[in-house]
Amino acid sequence: MAGLDKEQPVASTVLSSQIALKDATGSVAGGWGASETRAHGRSAYPAVVVSKGDSADNGGVTLKIWVDDWQIQCCGQSFAPGDVVSWNLLEVDPEDYAAVVGSEHAPAIDFREEHHGHEEEQALTSLEVLAVAEVHCRYAVPPGSTADVLYPVPGTTVMVPASEADGWAEAQPDVRFAGYLVTARRTKDEG
Repeated sequence: MAGLDKEQPVASTVLSSQIALKDATGSVAGGWGASETRAHGRSAYPAVVVSKGDSADNGGVTLKIWVDDWQIQCCGQSFAPGDVVSWNLLEVDPEDYAAVVGSEHAPAIDFREEHHGHEEEQALTSLEVLAVAEVHCRYAVPPGSTADVLYPVPGTTVMVPASEADGWAEAQPDVRFAGYLVTARRTKDEG
């Protein structure tokens, strides 16, 4: 990755909720969190903000969508409640997000937003963003693990309502920013 010197830690996404942290010597890097630099090596497929503030009230069912912090940091566009966006949505197993968002919020997650490597597989979905919450949690190597992989620590979730999502969040005590839980609904032109 251009711009990283040999002494700077590099984090890479293992799964959306697991982070392997190593420096150039292969040692576990300290102090790096879920919102730090990640090497992902895939082509960009940016989310598109279709319009700002145009309501798409179709009385439809709301959807819960997970958006990884790094997806927006890498090459996504910021968004806010009231925006109409076009996103590539992939179905998820909500339990994969339980440790990150908390067991009470995980069952509601329908999709994750993805704009890396799935261009031909899925059409974009037009959505009106209704609400955005920053999701923060603590990460740690599980007890007894010999791997240098950090996992979200269950029960440490902190959610902060957000007026805009740009991939970055104000630091919260004892937790690291992981992404956004977005409430949205399909716009009228979606069938």
